[in-house]
Parts: sequence; C-alpha cells; structure tokens
Amino acid sequence: MHPHRGFDILTYILDGSDGFRHRDSLGETTCTYRGGTAQWMRCGSGVLHEEFWETRQDRRTDIELFQIWINLPKTQKMDKPAILYVGKDTDHSWLEEETEGGEVRVRDVGATLNKAINSDSNVKSRPTLNIQYA
Repeated sequence: MHPHRGFDILTYILDGSDGFRHRDSLGETTCTYRGGTAQWMRCGSGVLHEEFWETRQDRRTDIELFQIWINLPKTQKMDKPAILYVGKDTDHSWLEEETEGGEVRVRDVGATLNKAINSDSNVKSRPTLNIQYA
C-alpha cells in the first residue's frame, strides 16, 4: 500500500474496460470496479491504498482510465477520508443527457458525484466538480 493526503482523487474507468482492484486502510474490503464506473477518494487527513489491474491468464486485460487529482484547500486537508463509487453497477447511477434517438450524448460525472457525496453524511465537506464526459 502507499499513502495519500490532502487530495481528492477521481478515477474513471472507461466503458468496456476490465476490472480495476482497490484496497485501502479505511476498512473497505478489496473491491473491483469496471468500465463505466468512477471512484472518488477524499484522502483528507490520510489514507493508505493500493490499486491494480484485474488480470486473468486466459485473456488479455484491456483497461483505459483517467484520473483527476484535486489539491484540497487548506480548510479541507484534514477532513476525514472517504471513498464513494458512482456509475455502472453502483448505488449512484450516472446522470446522463440523451439524444433524441435515445443514445447517451453526455455523462455528467460531476453532477453524479456531487449528488452521491451530498447523500453521504460521512463526508464533511463537499467538492464542487463540473466534469462531463462525452
């Protein structure tokens, strides 16, 4: 495991990608999240974690992701650490805009995450993110 402190980290696994495994010092059991899912980690006063690709011997593993690191303001750097998952196969479905034909045009990552965080009473301060993925 390795440490982080004083940041929010958003990890977004692109649709169609295989699993990404996560384990941390917050009591989370090892979990795997897949394409179409994002993890928000408030590192705050400090968290130890590790993440690695889920691999299998019988196939090649394809994973594409992006991460956004946000340096927290001084007033939030010692917040209690927290982790939330949003998107596919989570309790917090994506807020999406669709075309007239019903195809997803924009996935509003920021609005989905803010809604999930606002529903979690364990998170002391809320980030304001405006992130859309098309």
